[in-house]
Amino acid sequence: MVVLGIFPALPAFVSHRPFVPRSLSCTRVYQSLLKTAVLAYIATITALPCLAQDSFSLRNVKQQKWPEAEARRIYQFASQAVQREFRAAAKPFRPHFTLVLGADKDQMDINTNELRLVKWNKEFFAEGVVLFSFEQMLPADKKYQLTHRALSEAEATVNLQEARGSANCPAGVGTAGDCP
Repeated sequence: MVVLGIFPALPAFVSHRPFVPRSLSCTRVYQSLLKTAVLAYIATITALPCLAQDSFSLRNVKQQKWPEAEARRIYQFASQAVQREFRAAAKPFRPHFTLVLGADKDQMDINTNELRLVKWNKEFFAEGVVLFSFEQMLPADKKYQLTHRALSEAEATVNLQEARGSANCPAGVGTAGDCP
């Protein structure tokens, strides 16, 4: 048997198979690949509902034909327009609502988050996306805070004519015309 000088224990007729240590035998490699594939599949399945939440849902009462690609494009650009207009956060904002096709009349219901259309109408749809964006952009507690801040500021501000009225003059100063 001829032995190479570098590796004295290695025979001269070395196999053409790549060297795989015993700890990584074929079954272990396949098991590792299988685990990775299963984890990737689970990650994909759990991420899909999150991706679906970035859009609107559809309830097509009368099974009308509608341009889904156009609707998604309008939805995306209308949402982005509202976000740019208000310089909202860097995270894309997408309103959540249900588009109901085949409704009795065209209307928007904020309580149920439904945009009801008799038939597909891209103008009404774009307007609905914008209005739902306005409605959903601020959380309820922030709306409450803004409402009370506006009321507080309105009550703290005094109109000049109101200040000159006789009811606002200090006692003994005079009538409304005499009030400084």
